Amino acid sequence: MIKSKIITLSVTISTLASVIVFSVLGVNESVFASEYQEKTTTEAKSYQTDLFNDAVITYKNTAKINQFDENNEHIIQLLDRNNNVLAAEVTNLQTLETMAVTRTGSEVIVEKKEKNNDGEYRQITEKYPLIAENSEKNGLDDLSNNLLRLKYTSWNYTNLAVGKNIFESLVNIGIAALITFTAGVFGITTIVAELLLEYMGAYGLSSGAAIASALDTSGNGWIGLYVREVWNDSWTVYHGTQHRTM
Repeated sequence: MIKSKIITLSVTISTLASVIVFSVLGVNESVFASEYQEKTTTEAKSYQTDLFNDAVITYKNTAKINQFDENNEHIIQLLDRNNNVLAAEVTNLQTLETMAVTRTGSEVIVEKKEKNNDGEYRQITEKYPLIAENSEKNGLDDLSNNLLRLKYTSWNYTNLAVGKNIFESLVNIGIAALITFTAGVFGITTIVAELLLEYMGAYGLSSGAAIASALDTSGNGWIGLYVREVWNDSWTVYHGTQHRTM
């Protein structure tokens, strides 16, 4: 499906490569943002997990809180000035089980509050390394889209990869929660994360194993991020960047 306008998104992150993936170059950014209907608040409160509470304290002078309900999940996002997700917390409103995610320069941290068989809740903290490798091109040639009159540079590795097991740990996760979780893992906006999941065929999947397999297209157990530039057919107008995982 080809939509009418080209998305131009620019996301700047200091230590993590930003991820912009276009399933199709189509919807105008402002339209996409309005359709997402985020609700932002700066009200201080105590959250369900220590991980998210600590992140709020750490970024209290430079970040804002965005929260909303989607189906049976309450989703809270800690956003920087560019709306990249610094941390996120998702609570199942039926079971009251909660999952939070944030990251450092070397790892992604996930904290879960899960209900045991005896009805008591236990807290689990999991840490997943972020692996940086030498930058290299993946060997793909420049591509062109004659219909939209666009040209693309070769895919370049962003030096960032995360183990697929971080996504395999997800269970029965909703769409909005998956978008927020993905944004929290990579430090990107929820709009960019949604495009990423759509492009990789992971959008709408609820099984962690299925999501991880969709993102790990190389099948080596790691989800690496690649980027290329999008230009007009004469290479004179820069439209933005496009990302994918391998």
